[in-house]
Amino acid sequence: MPTDRRSHPTIRPHALVLGVFVRPGGPERLAFLGPETSVDLSAAMLLDTLGALSTFPVRHRLVFAIEGDPTLANTRLPATWKRPANPLVSERSLEQQALEHVLSLGGEASLLVIADAPIMPLGELFDGLLALAQPAPDSALAALVGHTDEGGVFALGLTKNVPPAFTDAITWGRHGNGEALRAAATASSIEVRPSARGYVVDDATTLKRLKSDVDGGAFAPNCRKLMDRADVTKALAGL
Repeated sequence: MPTDRRSHPTIRPHALVLGVFVRPGGPERLAFLGPETSVDLSAAMLLDTLGALSTFPVRHRLVFAIEGDPTLANTRLPATWKRPANPLVSERSLEQQALEHVLSLGGEASLLVIADAPIMPLGELFDGLLALAQPAPDSALAALVGHTDEGGVFALGLTKNVPPAFTDAITWGRHGNGEALRAAATASSIEVRPSARGYVVDDATTLKRLKSDVDGGAFAPNCRKLMDRADVTKALAGL
């Protein structure tokens, strides 16, 4: 007897967009490792961030950086990740340009992630992104926010452009003002949906945290390989 395929529903794939941006000055923040090693670490974190997010089934994957950024100079991006055709303008906020670009692609939900946060709550971010893509008819405007322990933001998910007062209150990186962000969300009638906290690697303390997580089995193969190098081992021992 022929099978009635209608009795076997399928899951409709959502049109999702992922963006990862490389903050200017990453190697300078890690300069205590030495000029070459700091660039290598910045590139390793980017590749591990892209590798982790490659598990998300999405329509668009984009990497954003200011033209000539040293982190990308000798980094071969995975084939599934692309850079925008038009170069970004250094005089404007990189994260704002990146956010505008991912939202312009017409996805049902978009997620922008900082490159130097390779250890992140992937499950919660993906579940949160899917939830954004399936809003209730009467739902308020919502934002998925990945906070750091110090009040900064490492990930932001949206379905559409939101009032500038909200995005202006976001501090990308380790430090930020969580109270100011919550106040801006309230004033703009935005429902903030927090994911589990993550962290950005930009000093000796967070680098040691990254090493501890990698030693504990966290998925970060490029960072693991880098930390096995003799020069990095020596530098870490002196922190």
